[in-house]
Amino acid sequence: MNKNLIGYHSGLFYLHKMEALVIGDIILDIYNIGLISRISPEAPVPIVLNAKNTYSAGGAANVAVNLASMGLNIGIAGIVGMDHHALQMKNILKEYNIQSSIIASETSPTITKMRVIGNGKHIVRLDNEVKFTQEAELLINEVFNLEAPWVVLSDYDKGTLADTNKYIAHFQSKGAKVIVDPKKEMSAYKGAWFIKPNKNEFVKYIGAFKSHEELVLKAQEAIQIYNFENMLVTLGGEGMMYITSNHSEFFPAINQQVADITGAGDTVLAGLVYGLVKGFSIKEAILFSKRMAELSVTKVGTYVLQKEDILGK
Repeated sequence: MNKNLIGYHSGLFYLHKMEALVIGDIILDIYNIGLISRISPEAPVPIVLNAKNTYSAGGAANVAVNLASMGLNIGIAGIVGMDHHALQMKNILKEYNIQSSIIASETSPTITKMRVIGNGKHIVRLDNEVKFTQEAELLINEVFNLEAPWVVLSDYDKGTLADTNKYIAHFQSKGAKVIVDPKKEMSAYKGAWFIKPNKNEFVKYIGAFKSHEELVLKAQEAIQIYNFENMLVTLGGEGMMYITSNHSEFFPAINQQVADITGAGDTVLAGLVYGLVKGFSIKEAILFSKRMAELSVTKVGTYVLQKEDILGK
């Protein structure tokens, strides 16, 4: 093993069976929150006074935390740096009793997104990332020793999932169903049981559309080319479109006040996976995920779903 790469485990993978395994880009969301009372004399920008940091799980970690918070036995696999942000992420995963199999890199930092908030308004976002390279191959070797009936690939194209085709082929050959949140060309996810692009990703990697009918036609063409079984296209405030090779159904969004869309895609994914793990039909799982996403966007910041949310309390 490269001396700059260190693999470590929580040691919990073998204590109880995972209901789902999340693999992907682990991101630490940092909120730098303070008050604005004046504009800087040095440049026409606000001064955020006495700002304090709060930390939450982002990316694949956000999906895992939401699933664990709703009561599932969850594992996560990914890559972090060897820095204090990695320790903060490890503490978050421990708080939610998430089983972890993580490669730590000395050459790339933990991926972070810092959002500066002043008087409740989003001022700027500061990202810190260097694409993982060698670590991605090490992660494959680690993860192929694991088993779960549901495998979630949360791809933010940060380098963790450098060879998604290997993951899909491996886990589906073992009987698992693989659900993908994509960020690359559709060819990277050939054979996936379920793929969940948002509108921007669909337009970029499958094609632009002017109507729901055109969306469905292009989706079904992609399903045939890339051997997908199910596709869910999230359309923001418009709703969601579910497509298979011979069926489609539109799920309109409800009209409501949106406070923050941060992490909404992760919430949709978590809601979908939760429903499927619990034995919901695909339609029931989509409706549940839609309800959870519509709840999350009414909250400021990266909202973590709670058991009470499942019951609609």
